[in-house]
Amino acid sequence: MVNSSVFQSASQSRFLIIGCDDKASGDGAAASAITNVVEGWQLPSVETMVVSRLNTNHTIALSRVDYVIFIDASSGQDKRRSLRVQPITGNFQLEEIGSDGAEAFSPRSLLNLTLQSYGESPLAWLIELPAACTASDQSLSAAAHAGCDRALRTIAQFLRTYQKPNYLIQDRPEAPREIHPEALNCA
Repeated sequence: MVNSSVFQSASQSRFLIIGCDDKASGDGAAASAITNVVEGWQLPSVETMVVSRLNTNHTIALSRVDYVIFIDASSGQDKRRSLRVQPITGNFQLEEIGSDGAEAFSPRSLLNLTLQSYGESPLAWLIELPAACTASDQSLSAAAHAGCDRALRTIAQFLRTYQKPNYLIQDRPEAPREIHPEALNCA
């Protein structure tokens, strides 16, 4: 697991971690488990939420952050054996998902809606977790446990990489010096 002491540096960037869970147990609950651990780090610049479906209400939260990471367990025929991290980029197309009539959007569509509504949207990534067992009466599989650990390490690295330095470069009269990892307490 990731030690929260690696995040002692003040971060000015705002992050949102969204766990997309449609199941209360089994590997389908892995995203909420990860989101709960990140929430436990108690980082002031990181917000977390667990949702069963992405909807238009989430655009408000997206409009207030610089970066968002969506976490989702692979489901259906696309059961993964390893973790996949991918940026969500490109020309966003609005696509509604869900066949039961309930409003639900893909992360890409929600980002597009945020961009249309607020004039900007955060940089975004999708972490897809391995899901070996989607039965609701089971706990996390070994593959999901390993995926959770790797996802937490990946999120910790994102938070280290995308945090802003503790000073503003334009406030410094001399040329900016090189920033070493130990200066940010990230080593």
